[in-house]
Amino acid sequence: MKQLILTLTIIFVSIVSNAQETLPKFSAIKTSNKKVVLSWVHNYPVIRQIGIQRSTDSLKLYKTVFNIPDPSLKQNGFADMTAPNDSCYYRLFLLFDNGQYTITPSKRAAIDTANLASAYSSGNDKIVENKPKQPADVSISQYIFVANDGYIRIQLPNDKKKYDIIFYDSNKKEIFKIKDIKERQVKLDKTYFRKIGYVYFDILADGVNFESNKFYLGN
Repeated sequence: MKQLILTLTIIFVSIVSNAQETLPKFSAIKTSNKKVVLSWVHNYPVIRQIGIQRSTDSLKLYKTVFNIPDPSLKQNGFADMTAPNDSCYYRLFLLFDNGQYTITPSKRAAIDTANLASAYSSGNDKIVENKPKQPADVSISQYIFVANDGYIRIQLPNDKKKYDIIFYDSNKKEIFKIKDIKERQVKLDKTYFRKIGYVYFDILADGVNFESNKFYLGN
């Protein structure tokens, strides 16, 4: 399987569905730690690319800051960890299967008065998760595990070490790796892993094996 390298300076996250608009509309909210979370639902038959564009001006100077890894997901989202402030303007670039594209109207993030972005967390905030049952031969890791919402949670020690993670399939063939993880708490969608079954992983801290373990992905 083709190797996929993810850079997690910016985190891809999913927000609860009642916070989401349907494309070309999208939601943009400010989290409690002054980050911006975008979320949306799409009903297009095929969409090839969704690019996040950001500007400090509502009309010009937009730059693409991230391309969504799997634009086909009907519910999707993005957390901007690199914005200079939480008052930037955002719009989405949508590329369709026939080569046509559209750019959504721009918008600024609103204050999250309803706490709809509570699924998002970073920095030193501690995430408390109830971990679903795994097969008897799985010793559930405290660092990488499948959460009740179906996402794979990564919760690394809050230290200054450089962490890399390598994921393998049931045949111990590499699926993808994440190098030099900047955030200590991350959510991954299970579509990164392509299929159900056992997923093995190695966590490296400063190049030395920190943990080797596995988890099971169900339907």
